[in-house]
Amino acid sequence: MSKGQRKVPAQALTRRLSVIGVYWWGQRDEMKQASRRKRPEDGSFGDKLLRSAQQARDWVQGKPVRVRVTYVPAPQVDVRKLRARMGLSQTQFAAKFGFSLDSIQNWEQGHRQPEGPARTLLVVIAKNPKAVEEALGSS
Repeated sequence: MSKGQRKVPAQALTRRLSVIGVYWWGQRDEMKQASRRKRPEDGSFGDKLLRSAQQARDWVQGKPVRVRVTYVPAPQVDVRKLRARMGLSQTQFAAKFGFSLDSIQNWEQGHRQPEGPARTLLVVIAKNPKAVEEALGSS
């Protein structure tokens, strides 16, 4: 990855391109009918679809593109302190809350930081572990 490019999860691009593909195939009959009609001056469906695909490609390549990205801030959680406060071993903590033991070890050793849903779940565990235990059906 060259300097200035951002790392984009493959799922994000796949999801967007899947939606484009589904919309494309689901609308092909209407597109055939629409192609017989005079196209509006502001651009056809095909032009909009092409622009959307080009924007997705540019965004993945790190080019400046107007896209909507939503960030939900979640505070950092010290997994080792959280686990110690609960009096659980790494294995017990992983089993109780559905994490892999490798993830717990990597987080505690600083090799990786929890991200996304795992980070959110850790924040909730830190605030109210009983609620998570109840929701997951663990004791």
